Amino acid sequence: MLIFKGHSWEVTAKVGMAELYTGNIMDSQTTTFDGNSGQATFDNLLFQTSGVFVVHFNITSTPADYSIEHFEIMVVRGIGQESMTTNVSKDIGIKFEADYDSIVGETYNKYFAAMVLNWVAKTYTDIIPAPKLVYKGKNG
Repeated sequence: MLIFKGHSWEVTAKVGMAELYTGNIMDSQTTTFDGNSGQATFDNLLFQTSGVFVVHFNITSTPADYSIEHFEIMVVRGIGQESMTTNVSKDIGIKFEADYDSIVGETYNKYFAAMVLNWVAKTYTDIIPAPKLVYKGKNG
């Protein structure tokens, strides 16, 4: 267990905005930080389906003086994609003729990216989308 500033620390991972997805994507998991490495390891983080998801990490201290949130896009491969390699990459772009900031903005940027990446993955089943595929353009 990591002790920092007189506190012990743990992190909980869950799917962010689960209502955007159909079915149970993953169960919430909590683990503690290792005192030697300073890392938290999830040994049993299990996704029920493949796709692109925003995972919400909530880091808390005991006593409850600190709470830190982090959101990360995760690409989860399906069984049929296990043997696919990622040593070949191609850049593609999708242009949206709209005001990106007023429609998506910073708050929902990762959720919008996950939605677009899920569309790409389901439309082109022979590719694995990269989390950095969706971003605000120059004129956005």
